[in-house]
Amino acid sequence: MKRKDLEKLGIMNKTLREYDEEVDHVRLIVSDEFNSKTGPGDYRDSAIQRFVENKLPFYNEQNITFNVMHRYIHVECPYCGKMMKNSGCGGGNGHHSSMEYKCKCGAKASLCLDHGNGVVFTPKEKK
Repeated sequence: MKRKDLEKLGIMNKTLREYDEEVDHVRLIVSDEFNSKTGPGDYRDSAIQRFVENKLPFYNEQNITFNVMHRYIHVECPYCGKMMKNSGCGGGNGHHSSMEYKCKCGAKASLCLDHGNGVVFTPKEKK
C-alpha cells in the first residue's frame, strides 16, 4: 500500500523510514497494535478490526493467522452437512498454523494454512 494512503488513514509507525513508499500495511498495523496495546483484549483482534473498519485488504500474516481462521473460516461437515465447531488450534510454527474442527456426528477436520498466502480478504473497490 502507498505510504500516502496510510498517512491519510492515520496509520503510521515509527519503524517506517522517510523513503519507504510502498508499505506492507498488514505487518505495519499488526506491529503497531502489538506495540501500542495497553488495555484488555488481544492485539491481533484489534489489528483485524482496524482492517475491517478502514475497509483495507488483509491476509493471514503470521501473527494473526489463528485469529483470522477462528473468526472467518467455517467448515461444513462433508458427512452430515452441518457446520463443524472449532475445537482448538492444532499447532503451528513460523510458517503455518492449523485449526481443528469437530462435528456433532463425530467427524473431525484439520485445516492448515501457510502464513501470508492462505487467506486474503479484499473489500469492494470504491468507484
